[in-house]
Amino acid sequence: MTYRIISTFVFILLFAATGFSQDKPTWITELEKVIAQKEPAWKIERKNLQDANGGSYNYSLTLISGANRSSIQISRLYKVPNAAETFAGQVLIFDNISGKRNFKSKLKNYGDEGFMWTTTRKGSWTNIHFRKSDIFVRVFAPAPNTAKRFADYVLRLLPAD
Repeated sequence: MTYRIISTFVFILLFAATGFSQDKPTWITELEKVIAQKEPAWKIERKNLQDANGGSYNYSLTLISGANRSSIQISRLYKVPNAAETFAGQVLIFDNISGKRNFKSKLKNYGDEGFMWTTTRKGSWTNIHFRKSDIFVRVFAPAPNTAKRFADYVLRLLPAD
């Protein structure tokens, strides 16, 4: 009996501490609402927020529509000394991983810099990576127009510098 009480108390303390240290930025809550409203065919399957204390965070949102999946990943790297250089390194890594069959194009008006990777392979997906200040966004979707729509929702809601 004492074990159950102690276990319950520890669980409540851990749950409360997690809740207080991981406050979701309000603009991300608004993003979830916009997607639910404007994309009724896409359902939010999973959302995850990590390390929301100290200004930095990693947020992932997985969407599902029939057999298709899409994801939006948002990272705010609050204490990175050079966000542009960090982003360039991430783009280089993705270039190397994605291979020769993917086509990379520069996206205008997607934050400070943005890129999209598409392919002609059947069943392949589109990736968009962009950065605004110290916020890095990656969108993975089954088609370029879907990826751009989801990226646009994020862009419209990103906080000002």
